[in-house]
Amino acid sequence: MQLIRNQNVSKKQHIKTAEQILPYLQEYPDYLEHPTIKKVLGLVSMIKSDEQMADLMNKVLEEIDIENKKDKPDEYLISRLSDIYHKHKAA
Repeated sequence: MQLIRNQNVSKKQHIKTAEQILPYLQEYPDYLEHPTIKKVLGLVSMIKSDEQMADLMNKVLEEIDIENKKDKPDEYLISRLSDIYHKHKAA
């Protein structure tokens, strides 16, 4: 889509990225998000101490391990939990 849109554009300032063409596809709405992800993000926003955050991140790692051991693991859930873990493990 991006290639078709930018096919005859001659100036760099007029080129649009896919995110600019379809901005509603950048983020997932809450009603489409996995319940586990919503729960973890809610808990992350409420945590105030480093010990609580470390405990939550350990539980996130456990959830990733549990999901990986399933016959058909949910790749989206694993990916999002890994992103959350890497974003908040140092905090």
